[in-house]
Order: sequence, then structure tokens, then C-alpha cells
Amino acid sequence: LMGVRFEGHHNLVRILCAEDWEGHPLQKDYEMPSDQHRLL
Repeated sequence: LMGVRFEGHHNLVRILCAEDWEGHPLQKDYEMPSDQHRLL
């Protein structure tokens, strides 16, 4: 998150998006597909 690398952490799960979410929406080059327009 925000350029911080957590090395050696045993549980690196996504905390902001659903597990089935594809891509990284916080990156500038992310283009949100029309089927992902939903509230988290």
C-alpha cells in the first residue's frame, strides 16, 4: 500500500478490495472495467 513493501509477512491479503477483484485500483494506470463499478 502506498509504496510500502511488507517483506516476510505471513498474511498478505487484500484489505481494500474483494478477493476476486482483478488489478490494482490505486495505481494511476488502472482502468476500471464496467462490471467493477460497485461499492466495496
